[in-house]
Amino acid sequence: MWEFFVAVSLHIGSLVGYDFNEVHPHVRYTTEDSYIAGAYYNSERNVSLYGGYDFGNVELGLVTG
Repeated sequence: MWEFFVAVSLHIGSLVGYDFNEVHPHVRYTTEDSYIAGAYYNSERNVSLYGGYDFGNVELGLVTG
């Protein structure tokens, strides 16, 4: 199943003067077996890819850059 999310973040204690991106559009595919893979626009304004597993209340995975 394909899903689309938008997350908002607040960078507490971040470097003074550094302008982090605070809006993160995110697309994800979830298999019937609860494996997940997706991409999102990260805080440094780059695209990050990830893959992992959804345990229900917790997701565990690896993310690029």
